[in-house]
Amino acid sequence: MNRRTRARWLVLALAVGVPLAALVNSFRAAPLPAPPELVGELPRASPPAEMALVHLPTGLTRRSAGFAYRGGAFSDRREFTMSAALVRHPRGDVLIDTGFGRDIDAHFGQMPLYFRATTRYEAATPAAEQLDAAGYARERLRGILLTHAHWDHVSGVPDFPGRRCSSRRRSGRSSRRGSLTAVARGSRRSGTRNIASTAGPTSASPRATICTATARSWWCRPSGTRPGR
Repeated sequence: MNRRTRARWLVLALAVGVPLAALVNSFRAAPLPAPPELVGELPRASPPAEMALVHLPTGLTRRSAGFAYRGGAFSDRREFTMSAALVRHPRGDVLIDTGFGRDIDAHFGQMPLYFRATTRYEAATPAAEQLDAAGYARERLRGILLTHAHWDHVSGVPDFPGRRCSSRRRSGRSSRRGSLTAVARGSRRSGTRNIASTAGPTSASPRATICTATARSWWCRPSGTRPGR
């Protein structure tokens, strides 16, 4: 084997080995640092008497723990509940995440092949239909708070048209890339419409986030930016 051939094999080994090593490393446990010990007492909560928290389970997913979080065992099969949470308050209600929506089958079909091959899901009644069946007055809902832009958290957003939607600025950016946020990206070419935006900049989110939806998908972007491709 001459020098040129050895160099080619070395380049090929690096081109394959480095990405493969990075992929394997992404499955290793990465524990967060322990928080400092709490000193003193927690502040006393004084919620209004009418305040309530309502759990709205919308289905579940079945995945290996190895694909669900870093350091999980691939032999450990888990069930994860997909939920929305309604916070009822005298000044107006807030829905935290939306869980599986009415179009969850179409949303799941947008996910990459490897994800669909390693994930099983079971859809239950969407949060919007649960609230409607209970006689909930939609005008009480002041907005939707999204913890992040993964498919199982945003699928039900189009079921609440006209409601203001808030997410962290980082979630707005990450929704434009990555396989797990494919549902959030949605279609930029046709049929989109703005359904909501944050009230404006805050200390936690210096820029407002504009949320856009179609009948099949949803995505967010910081205001003042163009949708990514």
